[in-house]
Amino acid sequence: MHKNAGFTLIELIMVIVILGILAAVAVPRFTDLGGDARAASVKSWAGAIRSAMGMAHSTALATGISNGTVTVDGVNVQIIDGYPSATAGGIGNALANTDTSDLTATYDGNSAVFSPASAADATTCNATYAPQQNGIPPTVVILVTAC
Repeated sequence: MHKNAGFTLIELIMVIVILGILAAVAVPRFTDLGGDARAASVKSWAGAIRSAMGMAHSTALATGISNGTVTVDGVNVQIIDGYPSATAGGIGNALANTDTSDLTATYDGNSAVFSPASAADATTCNATYAPQQNGIPPTVVILVTAC
């Protein structure tokens, strides 16, 4: 008798079905890599905001200016109570030497919100700089619930 080598049609169909099921389970896990990338960007910008805030605060302390303007890396930064203000002239200028090409900044005077330009909803994917209030140093809050 002649022995057949290879797969039968049924075995081939079963392998294709199993591969299809695996693909259906695996694809959704890898499709939202953009959200993970935006969340990582927000976290790195938060670090940059903290660094810029620290540099401006150190310069303000060194020059004895608690309210006014200090020059950090060749850029004028508006200082209020020793820290950058939550304005384009404050924390915005402090970040002037940082790559912000994919960044949208919103200033309302009480806080500065930085979000990825590609985020579907900036209210759920951002880093918020809140200036000093009542002697409490500024804070940088990271929100990445739906990037």
